[in-house]
Amino acid sequence: MNGSPPLEFIQLVEQEDDKTIQIQIQKYIDKQIEDVISWLFYLLSNSQDETILSNSNRLLSVVMEQTSNKALLVDLLKSKIIESTKQAKSNKNMDMIVASIQSASNLLYPTE
Repeated sequence: MNGSPPLEFIQLVEQEDDKTIQIQIQKYIDKQIEDVISWLFYLLSNSQDETILSNSNRLLSVVMEQTSNKALLVDLLKSKIIESTKQAKSNKNMDMIVASIQSASNLLYPTE
């Protein structure tokens, strides 16, 4: 992975207010998409904090919805999911990674 996220990004993920998080994540989307995906999967793999895990999963959905380059997004998700499952620190981390995979699948390939 690209290493741990910068403190500024972790502080963003720790916030409780969804609206604030969604507004602030905008500065990363499309410009630093590879870093953002790496950082979110790093947090999903390594954090034990419930807020960070939950918010990382939600933010991943926001990023996926708002990213314009879906082909790049799919490639990034494939590689980061493989890496993060190998690095998961606990079953809780693995459960969050699986939940993020399910969310990604539902967003990218909706069933109707």
